[in-house]
Amino acid sequence: MFQRRNRTRDKVTKVIIRNDAMQESGRPNATRIPATAFDCKSKINSDTSRQRKRKHRNKSPVNVNSDIRALIVLGFGLAFLIFFVYMRVAKKSLTLLVNRDNNSGRLFRPVYPALPDGRIDPNRKNEDLSFKNDYNPLDFKIMYDGKPRMKWEEDYDKDFSDGSVTGPSVDYTFLETSWPQLRTSVPEDYPQLEPLANILERWPQDQLDNPPVPFRERLMHFDYNDTVQMEIALLFRKSELPFKVYNVPEIIEAGKKWDDDEYVQAGFNESIRRRMKMRGEMAGNKAKHKAERVKDDNRKKKNNPKKKYPGSFGHAQESNNNFFAFFIAERWKVKGMGQPPTMDIDWPYITWAKHARYADQVSLSADKAHFYFQAGVDQSERFIEREKQSFISRDLPSFGGAQESFFMFNAHESSGVQCRFGERGVTAAFHYDTGRNMVGMILGAKRYILSPPIECPKMGIEKNKKHPLFRHSVLNFGRFGTTNMPEIEKEWLKIAGGAMSVETILKKGEVLYIPSNWFHYITSLMKSAQCNTRSGDDLVGTERFGNQHTVFECAGGSFDEMN
Repeated sequence: MFQRRNRTRDKVTKVIIRNDAMQESGRPNATRIPATAFDCKSKINSDTSRQRKRKHRNKSPVNVNSDIRALIVLGFGLAFLIFFVYMRVAKKSLTLLVNRDNNSGRLFRPVYPALPDGRIDPNRKNEDLSFKNDYNPLDFKIMYDGKPRMKWEEDYDKDFSDGSVTGPSVDYTFLETSWPQLRTSVPEDYPQLEPLANILERWPQDQLDNPPVPFRERLMHFDYNDTVQMEIALLFRKSELPFKVYNVPEIIEAGKKWDDDEYVQAGFNESIRRRMKMRGEMAGNKAKHKAERVKDDNRKKKNNPKKKYPGSFGHAQESNNNFFAFFIAERWKVKGMGQPPTMDIDWPYITWAKHARYADQVSLSADKAHFYFQAGVDQSERFIEREKQSFISRDLPSFGGAQESFFMFNAHESSGVQCRFGERGVTAAFHYDTGRNMVGMILGAKRYILSPPIECPKMGIEKNKKHPLFRHSVLNFGRFGTTNMPEIEKEWLKIAGGAMSVETILKKGEVLYIPSNWFHYITSLMKSAQCNTRSGDDLVGTERFGNQHTVFECAGGSFDEMN
């Protein structure tokens, strides 16, 4: 098109030049170009002008601005999408935060197993136990960083910022206690058990400021510094019966260090720095590690364990009240089951410790939000140099060291060291562990209620391996004596009240032995820290109290079978 217009324009230009030449030569009668040609010229000039305008328009800022506007609209769209996702998470976290501060009721709705007579909890109808890959970690986390301060923080800074924190109203580490007579052999009737209902009537779970005085201990206790007593303790351990050891120097020295919250926080920080350094080194050798993975077919297996980093990495949890029930987050369906028993939060240890001291100071009631901190050390850490170990392994060599000890007596089946930091009132639901368990109390004190494997049918244990609460109970014994509860919960508490049990107060500097498959229900009586190590499973048990087979028949098996 443009070529044709250019040819026409050149032709007209030649004609015009010819007309001018004819006029100058005096040939007025010569043939002239029709007037329409000039119209054509005018039209061509007009078309050319429009082309220039169009070309100019294409280069004009107006078109550039339209592109900018499109980018701005796109940016706003992306910003709105990000804001929408953020608010969806933040709204959930903020709602939980407000609920906890205002104490607006229970978020966790317990679901109970079927009663012995076959009656089923109506809430079971809403449970979805099918395996679906819809696990969202955000459903189990609350991010407090950047959120408004909680009321307890303001109260703490207002009332106790001058260092006037005096501690709990009852210091259980010095509670007057009566002990059983020391035996040189294992009595046939040891330990003396009684119905759980009697234990809770004598000392209700949540009445932490009114313990029976003197507190009557029924478990044997042995002095760690007395070789004769420790030989007797070994007999009790081999008999798979619970007992306590006191005056353990290692535990006492660790308690002196861990009483300093800054020391514990620095220990966790050290592990984090080492993990980041190791990740950097691994990233630098990425090609080397990739080649190793190709050569090693075993590392391609689905169930291959993840890379373990030496060190201890703790995290905090929150419950709407003082009751904590273990669950498998990947199997918890929030839509059908509602809010999980606990939520993970982003508190460092130092913040948790501050709240634990606040809870002791104000005698925090059971219906308020409670917080829990836990950490662990993988069993592989005991094989590395001492200077590279975490502070937990360094301070507790008898629990996480390279050499076997009275407490870690089957090192090749050790599960590492697990530490639990509890504040006043925090209660762990009834559960059992298959491993032989040594529990060392580093700080504070906890109340343990123990029941042998044979009492399993009375515990209300979740038997379904697909259920997120598998091998745990949701019975809250703090509700003993109350009437405002579902009928099925009332029936289960009545049944549990008949379980034969024994209680003990584990104080700082002491170690408690819990045999394989014995049920335990734990209440932290004050700011506390305990670490435990397990030394493999015992399959035999005792004729009187049962064994692992007894529990598996009742509770449906173990995690190993589930996985």
